[in-house]
Amino acid sequence: MDFGWYPLLLGLAFGLIPPRWLYAKGYRHLTLLEVRTSAFRLPGGSSGGNRRRRRWWKTALVLLDPFRGYASAHLCAIGLANLPAFVPATVIPILQSLIIAGILITQMESGRQAADEILAPVAFLFGFTTGLYLDFAIIGSAVGIIGVTTMIAAHSFTWGYLAAGGAAAVIGFSFLGISPALIIFVATAAAPVPYAFMRRAKIVYPLRG
Repeated sequence: MDFGWYPLLLGLAFGLIPPRWLYAKGYRHLTLLEVRTSAFRLPGGSSGGNRRRRRWWKTALVLLDPFRGYASAHLCAIGLANLPAFVPATVIPILQSLIIAGILITQMESGRQAADEILAPVAFLFGFTTGLYLDFAIIGSAVGIIGVTTMIAAHSFTWGYLAAGGAAAVIGFSFLGISPALIIFVATAAAPVPYAFMRRAKIVYPLRG
């Protein structure tokens, strides 16, 4: 059944859900380096710390956000591919860029605890790059895996997103060539880094404790 451009509205609805709704009160916003050095260490022994380590991922923000990100991007892509005929083709990349910017800014700004912070949309952006273009899921997921792996190895959100952007440029070029689609793909994969630079903010993630 052809739903026309209406999936775009549902994609926006998924993408504009504030991340703060997906985790409880009492979470700390930490950089990856802070997570490694102190976030999970409880006073009074290592057993408590081990329990804390096992539980950090048991939140909707981690478990559901990849699916929410994918649904948001994929539904938006379907809607943009089925816009009414009177919409000029040259306008679609501009409209797509505005939609992506609005969604990602919402994910980075909603729920932050300090003016000099933005939230790292790690799981959401993984799903979002996977679903950004129709029939592009394998490429998008590969870019996301490279980004997350680099984050863990370098203990840095910044390096992770830079790696994702670089991977998007190299891999995406083979399929998209020099095109607005490639520019959008690269900008989306690396989005938190230039945004944090413009905001002069550090990139943090909410974790229990």
